[in-house]
Amino acid sequence: MPRRSARRPVSADDLYQLRFVSDPQISPDGSQVVYVCAWVDAEDHTRYRSKLMLVPFDGSAAPRALTSGKHRDNAPRWSPDGCSLAFVSDRDQERGQVFVLPLTGGEARQITTLKRGAGAPAWSPNGDRIAFSAKVDIPGIAEQEGQSDDKGKQPRVRVVTRVRSKADGEGLLQSLRKHLFVVNADGGPEKQITDGDWDDAEPAWSPDGDLIAFTSSREKDRDFTILNDLFVVPSNGGKAKRLTRHIGQVGSPVFSPDGGQIAYYGHDKGWQYGARTDLMVIPRQGGEARSLSADLDEELGNVALSDARDPFAPLPARWLPDGSGLLAPVSAFGRVAITRFDTNGGPAQKLTEGDREVAAFSAARDGRRLACTISDPTHPYELYAIDGDTERQLSNENAEWLQTVELSPAEAFEATSTDDQTVRGWLIKPLGFSERKK
Repeated sequence: MPRRSARRPVSADDLYQLRFVSDPQISPDGSQVVYVCAWVDAEDHTRYRSKLMLVPFDGSAAPRALTSGKHRDNAPRWSPDGCSLAFVSDRDQERGQVFVLPLTGGEARQITTLKRGAGAPAWSPNGDRIAFSAKVDIPGIAEQEGQSDDKGKQPRVRVVTRVRSKADGEGLLQSLRKHLFVVNADGGPEKQITDGDWDDAEPAWSPDGDLIAFTSSREKDRDFTILNDLFVVPSNGGKAKRLTRHIGQVGSPVFSPDGGQIAYYGHDKGWQYGARTDLMVIPRQGGEARSLSADLDEELGNVALSDARDPFAPLPARWLPDGSGLLAPVSAFGRVAITRFDTNGGPAQKLTEGDREVAAFSAARDGRRLACTISDPTHPYELYAIDGDTERQLSNENAEWLQTVELSPAEAFEATSTDDQTVRGWLIKPLGFSERKK
């Protein structure tokens, strides 16, 4: 008689036991990886806590905590010299602010004090400044909509004057718009470098530090369309220049190593529902954008749905150091793999394989060593190091929990629709399931 497993089925309360591993960031020299480990607050199940963890890339030591986990610490970013980490934390107030932690010793220092908090930091190439996007109030709209900060009270009557008045993960947008800021890495006043009744986001520095690329929708129809554009603005402030022609979508821009091109996820197919995302490249000064993935019948980026990671977290492509190609995630049939694209038109090459999701990744300066968070239907996200053909697991945040539960694998299947299309799906059978005899 087969031995009964000592493990139990998963229950709803297991959500409070899970550890959510995300945002792997490898150091510029490839020797260390920092990642975020988050969990549901044991005392307040409506909140999360998170901490930053550091582990050697070669796996020679176990991960160690860089922050206490008493707050929400996230979005870690290495300084170009690898000596400091910038990150976002709510440790001093409800709104997250940017902090810088020296890895040679010392306490993290807060470098932003914005009323509405600050977004993920982006270091300038020489490490002297940090760019980020942040929400700001548009006074005229606040007055029109009846908003007031008086004693923290919400208005009794809210006047909504725009179609796009709320968003998933953000709630009511009110009079708030996202704009770009730059602050010195050692602190000081934050300088706002964009403004207007629109959102500017996803800042990316040019290698010379003169420009910051970002995404925005500034057309009059911005509340009625999904289209947006790629812009650049002087990093010291000035007039922003639009590089694309408002005929598609743009996301996660990143400059080439020589600064001559900008890669991004998007397309130029207009307002076409379900248009496939491509890996696009456009000259720094603007012009015709070209797709590096036009021959690939798969979707760029991570489109695998999951409630165990942030679906809005940016996942930019990574240029190879000589500018000959880019690394980017590609989604197909429930799998997400890191793929190398040749800027000269060569065939795409998958660097990871298997029935799993590479949820996020970063690359060392050499373009070879990768830090990834990976999951499959029976394993929550954990951190992995990939160096060519060598792969090793660096974190085991959920190992203890996995010893107590029994999970069912997902079985893939296919069906044919009435219009002769192949429809793919997955079946997860309950524990103890057995086929009924005919």
